[in-house]
Amino acid sequence: MLNGHSQQDSNDADELDGLLSMSDLSELDMGKYVMKLSIGTDRVYKYKTERSARLLDIMQQYRKEERFCDVVLCVNGIRHPAHRVVLASASPYFASMFGGIGNIEANTTADIDITKSIPCTFALNVILDFIYTSQVQLNDKMVMPVLTCSLPLLLDELIELCVAYLREQLHPSNCVGLLLYGKQYLCYPLIEAAEHYIHEHFEEVVRHEEFLSLNFGDLCSMIKDDKVKVKCESIVYNAAMQWVRHDPCNRRAELAEILPCIRLQFLDPSFLRGVMNCSDFAQPDMKVCREYLSNVHEKLTSHRYCRLPPHRAPVKPLVIYCAGGYYNQSINTMECYFLETQKWKRCADLQIPRSGVGVVSLHMRVYVIGGRHNTKNENKDCRDVERYDPFMNKWTSMPQMVYPRNRLGVGAIDRCIYAVGGSNGQQIHSSVERFTLSPDLEPWVEVASMHVGRIGLAVCTHSRLLYAIGGFDGHRRLAEVESYNPDTNSWKREPSLLCGRSGAAAAPLAECIYVVGGYASDNIDGSMQLDVVERYDTITQQWSYVKPMNCRRSALSCVTLDKCLFALGGYDGKNFSSVVEVYDPEKDEWTYGTPLTRERSGHGSALTVEPSLCCDDE
Repeated sequence: MLNGHSQQDSNDADELDGLLSMSDLSELDMGKYVMKLSIGTDRVYKYKTERSARLLDIMQQYRKEERFCDVVLCVNGIRHPAHRVVLASASPYFASMFGGIGNIEANTTADIDITKSIPCTFALNVILDFIYTSQVQLNDKMVMPVLTCSLPLLLDELIELCVAYLREQLHPSNCVGLLLYGKQYLCYPLIEAAEHYIHEHFEEVVRHEEFLSLNFGDLCSMIKDDKVKVKCESIVYNAAMQWVRHDPCNRRAELAEILPCIRLQFLDPSFLRGVMNCSDFAQPDMKVCREYLSNVHEKLTSHRYCRLPPHRAPVKPLVIYCAGGYYNQSINTMECYFLETQKWKRCADLQIPRSGVGVVSLHMRVYVIGGRHNTKNENKDCRDVERYDPFMNKWTSMPQMVYPRNRLGVGAIDRCIYAVGGSNGQQIHSSVERFTLSPDLEPWVEVASMHVGRIGLAVCTHSRLLYAIGGFDGHRRLAEVESYNPDTNSWKREPSLLCGRSGAAAAPLAECIYVVGGYASDNIDGSMQLDVVERYDTITQQWSYVKPMNCRRSALSCVTLDKCLFALGGYDGKNFSSVVEVYDPEKDEWTYGTPLTRERSGHGSALTVEPSLCCDDE
């Protein structure tokens, strides 16, 4: 915690001697006020004033000389002469004291003792100087006494400056203490500043002693807040358990109410099984907690749709990534879409130009998998996997797949990525590979194969099931759909599409899966590229048509953002497309979005945090 919580005696006033004049300091324009940097942690704040400043300077001189003073404030026996009209004009507290009907202080000529409200004479001297000059010099030692005494006086401007100083000093080691201070004294600007800092730096905050000093109510209020930003919900769980273990005799009983504050639904079933089997929940008094954990685990492994708690705020805003593809030859470009500005920006290029790729995000990284390297000099199907780090705007080569796969589908469940189907030359795969994210980068392994081999299939995940939708088996466009259960390593046939197709895109939204566009069955009349959109309700297990797109397209991609579907690029039968359409399921309506920066088909898209780009102002 910052120094300065204890009462300062009158000798501390000597510290004000020798302050640098405002002209000697480096000045920063902060809008309503000017801040100047002094020695060490000192900051000098002064509100911008005009003619009134000169008048107050004269009044300050009179106060120092004790001329025309009509009131004396006493704190611990130290006298502070002042002018009632100046104090009343600056502080509602003094205005009420001097102007209230029936208040003894209104007309008294005796000294007024305010020690109970303002216990620090040093702080009162600083406050009086600020009232007369609109200037205050703050440092770690004096800011807390000045703030504490400013609050009952309702000096909003001085409170704002104190909070501005404290906001600059916020650190994982002191932000919880400042939050508790703000709550104790009902200093809402400080509460807001401390809470915002905790939300942004939660993982660092929980490593410090102050976090362990929270009471039960403050802990629950903190960890259940939507605005807490963490890379994984396990960080919140581990922080809560650390708090409990700090004082297990008094805190274990609170676990039954703490667990619902943690979004366990976003953790892997394997993590939950580890939690249920740990010693923390082995004792008989933990029965309610074990039942709660078991219920969450059962819902996750049931693969039935259930309404989840809202996602916490991402550590950075979410953007759509669009990578690879084909435009006369395979391309290596990736761009990302910012919802706030509705603009696409170019990211670092792939190491290998590829089309027919699978693209998926996992743990705030983008993976580009397989595809075909089709250029003037080379034409081959790929086993290559690259991972993009948005924080570094950099690609890294990852372990290759077992088989080359072009026009494959990909999806992620828990900590695993699945590569489904695709082709290697003339061979059409029914096989499926899995990559498990781990520190030692384990190789890809084969898992259960689909019932039907297919290329150009659409793949997406929903309720921890991996859906393989449509595609081409070498003879016909498929309507067949099947789902993969990672817990049993098995595929199950699902209700078929209403319209068989390959080259479609799929994405989950709420309880439904949407399948967008594609290339039609050979016996369909008219254009082979489709504008048709189907929706699969995972609860009723039925397909239905929704509003078609404005543009017919195959070899497009689709991703969900802000409760809408984004259909990107593709091929319309004549031209490669940069068109982006946005579907609002509530309105059942497609509208045009910001087009891609270049035409492409056979690309992939994924959603994760925004990148750190050198040219963010472009």
